[in-house]
Amino acid sequence: MNTLAKRIASRQKELGLTTKDIATLVGVSVQAVGQWESGGTENLKHEHLFALADVLNVSPKWLALGVGPMGELRAEDAFARALDCREATRDQAARKVWERIAASFAKSATFAKR
Repeated sequence: MNTLAKRIASRQKELGLTTKDIATLVGVSVQAVGQWESGGTENLKHEHLFALADVLNVSPKWLALGVGPMGELRAEDAFARALDCREATRDQAARKVWERIAASFAKSATFAKR
């Protein structure tokens, strides 16, 4: 995947996240995420890059440049982090998104053990 937009789209699809989900968790507008997804933004602000990498469970270097290992945490660890993030927020919309992300990682962890 040779563009930031393609890397975002790939992980977004794998995790079943919407543009609004990402905007909620990263703390930016839906329009900003739309720009990232469409390729209208080639470089993210550092705080957005790191927040997005956490949400997508990828390394910031891979997300920004497409180099190095993609994965950040094993599915089991990503599941635990997503639950921790859910508990740390009071925003109900964000809690629901973190629950869906946790469920996605739980499913991945289950398949990996087979």
